[in-house]
Amino acid sequence: MPVNGLCRAAVCAAALLGAELSYATPTLISANAGEVRDLLYTTGSGSTATVYAATLGGGVFKSTSSGTTWSALTGLPSRYVYRLAVSPLSATRIYAATESGLWISPDSGSTWTQLSFDPTTAVAVDPGSSTSDTVMIGVPGVGVVLVTSANLSPTFIRSASGLDSTDVLKIEYQAAGTAVAALACNYQDVTPPYKRANYGGVFRTTDNGVTWTGLPSLSFSTDSSTTSPTKCVTDVATNSTTIVATSHDALYNQGFVQQSVSPYSTWSLPTPGSAITGDLFGALAVKRDRNSTSTFWAGSAQVGVWKSTNNGLAWSQQMPNAARDVFTGINAVETIAGGSSVIAGIRGLGVWTAPNSTGAQAWTLATGLAADRVRSLANHSTAAPTTYYMALEKGGVQKSTNAGTSWASLNAGFNQVYTYATGDSVRSAQVIAAHPTDLNNVAVGLRSAGLYTLSGGTTWTQVGAGSAGSFSGPVDHRPQSLVITSSGSTFYTLFDSGASTPGGLFAGASPTTLSSTGKPIYESSPGLGVAPGAYRVVLSPNDVNRVFFLMYDSEPYRATDGATFSRVTVSHQGFMRIAFWDIAERPSNANIVVGSTNKGIFRSSDGGANFARVSATGLADLNLSSIAYSGDGSRLFGGTLSGGYFCSKDDGSTWSAISLDTLPAAPVREVRFLNGHVHWLTDGGGIYMSTALTECP
Repeated sequence: MPVNGLCRAAVCAAALLGAELSYATPTLISANAGEVRDLLYTTGSGSTATVYAATLGGGVFKSTSSGTTWSALTGLPSRYVYRLAVSPLSATRIYAATESGLWISPDSGSTWTQLSFDPTTAVAVDPGSSTSDTVMIGVPGVGVVLVTSANLSPTFIRSASGLDSTDVLKIEYQAAGTAVAALACNYQDVTPPYKRANYGGVFRTTDNGVTWTGLPSLSFSTDSSTTSPTKCVTDVATNSTTIVATSHDALYNQGFVQQSVSPYSTWSLPTPGSAITGDLFGALAVKRDRNSTSTFWAGSAQVGVWKSTNNGLAWSQQMPNAARDVFTGINAVETIAGGSSVIAGIRGLGVWTAPNSTGAQAWTLATGLAADRVRSLANHSTAAPTTYYMALEKGGVQKSTNAGTSWASLNAGFNQVYTYATGDSVRSAQVIAAHPTDLNNVAVGLRSAGLYTLSGGTTWTQVGAGSAGSFSGPVDHRPQSLVITSSGSTFYTLFDSGASTPGGLFAGASPTTLSSTGKPIYESSPGLGVAPGAYRVVLSPNDVNRVFFLMYDSEPYRATDGATFSRVTVSHQGFMRIAFWDIAERPSNANIVVGSTNKGIFRSSDGGANFARVSATGLADLNLSSIAYSGDGSRLFGGTLSGGYFCSKDDGSTWSAISLDTLPAAPVREVRFLNGHVHWLTDGGGIYMSTALTECP
C-alpha cells in the first residue's frame, strides 16, 4: 500500500508477485540524507513548530514537528537552495535563495513565484519592513542587491559600495536597516603569508546597503601558538550589540568562532583547540538561539555541534565524542522559540535533532528528508541482490539489506585522522562497487581520500596509498568510476591526468592490486600535451572480457580481452569533439551498444567498435547523463541532469517521457538496473525505483 503517496520498496516488490502489475510510476528509496545548507524556524513552539530546510539538489523541505519529520515542497522548481528567510510581516511568506534566483512563497511553501533569475546565495529580510518587505540578497559576481517592495512589485538596486568581494555567503539583519554580511575569500591562498586572504570577511551596513564598512580580519591559527589574520569567514550571526563569525580552512581544518562587540574594532578569539582536546575548531555555521539573545549555536567541520551562553566567548560540545565520525560538516543549526530542541543540518547526512540541554546528548536522525545526493549504487547481484551499497556526496556510504527499504550508515574507518586534508571530504563517496558473488569484495572511492575496501563487512580500510604491492595511484583526485567484474577484475578511474599527477584508468585482479593502464593517451595533435579526463567504465553484460572506457572530450576506448584498450570509431559532424556520457549494451544482443553523448544518441551494431548517430526522436534533451537497459534488453532508460526521465523500446531511436507522479523532477546522475528494477540515482532526491515493463509499456 502507498505511504504518503509513495510505495515503499518491500511493499512494491511484494505487489509484483501478484497476477496484475500495478507498478506504474517510480517510487522513492531514501536514507533520509541530504546536504542541508540552511535551517529556518518560522512559527509555533514545542513539538509542532514549523521549520524549513534548504538543500542542495533536493529543493526545500518543511517540518511542522520541530524538525523531527519532513516533507518536500514540490511547488519550488529550483532544486539547489542556499538560504531561506521569512518576512517579519507574515510567517507564511518565505524567501528562497537558489541557483536559479530569488523565489517567494506567500503560503508557507505551497506555491512559489520567481523574483530574479541570477544565482542567489544569500537572502535576509529587513525587520523594519512595513507594508511590503525590504530584502537583501547576495548574487555572485554582483555582490549585495537590495530588493524593495519584494512581495509586491520588486525593485532591484545594487548595494555593494565598500565591499571587496562579490561572493556573498550570508546576510543577517542586526536591526532595522542594519545588516552584516559574510563574504567568501581566496581561501586557497598557498603563498606566504599563508591564509592572509586579501578579500572577503565580515562587512556591516547601517543604511540598508548604501555603504558597507569592513570589519578587521579574523585570527587564524595553524596550531595553538601561531596566529595570523584571515578573511576566510564561513558564517555570521548577531544580536543587538554582538557579531559572532565563524571561519574554516578546508586544508588544515583550522578556524574558529570569534566575537566582536560594538564598535566592532577587534575580534575576541577563544583558545585555539585541536581534535585531541575536543575544542571547537574548523567552524562552518553559527546562529543565535531563539530563546536567548546571548546564546549561540555553532556547527563545525569535524567536532560536531557546540553551544555558547556568553555571546560566543566560551563553548561546550553538544554531542558525545564517540559520535564524531557522524557529526562532521555541520552546515546549519537552528532552535525553536519556546521549544526545547536544537536542529542540525549535517553535510550529506540530513537533519538531526537533540534536546536543547547542556553537555553531550543523544541525537536522532529526522525522517522524510529525502534529499540524498546519490553518486553510485551497487549490489551483490548474484549472491545478495537485495544488499545495496549507496555512495553519497559528502555523506559517506549507506547500506541496506532489504533493497532500500531501510538504510544504515557504513562509515567506520573513514575518519581515521582529524587533521589536514580529511575534513568532510573524507566522507564524500563518489563511486562504489560490489562483487556479484563474493560478499567480502566491496570497494569505494572517496574524493580526496582514495580507494577503500570493506573489511569484515563493517569497517573500511584504505588501499595501499602507494605501498608496495598495492594501488599506487594518486589519492587526491576525484574518483569517476569503479566496477568489479564477475571474475573479480577491478577498474577504477580518476578524472585528473597530467605528467606529474597520473590519473586516468587503473586496473587489476582485485581492488588491492591496481596499476595504471596508461589510458587516456596524451594527445599529440594539436600538441596540447594534455589527455582527456577519465570518466566512466562500463562492463558488457554478455562478455566478461569486453570493457568500455569513457572520457571527457574524446571517443571511448574498448577492450575485448579485458586488458588491451583501443579507441572506437565514431562518425560525427561539427567542430566540437565528441564525448560519451554513458554506454549501454543490450543484454539480449551483444552487437547492439547505445551511447549517450554531447552530440545526442549514438548506436553501434558491431559490439561497440563503430558508432553512428540515431535520430532519438521524443527526447526533450539529447544530453542524457546516463542510460541503462532492463534485464531482458527490451527497454532502454535514460535520464538528464535537468530532471528528465525517458525510455526507449527500439534501442534509442525513439523515446517516451516517464511520469513521476508525485515525485519531484530531480537531476539524474546515473541509471542502474539492479535486482530486477530500474534505479534512478538523483542528485538531491534519493533513488527513484521503477519496474521496466510497466514503466515503459
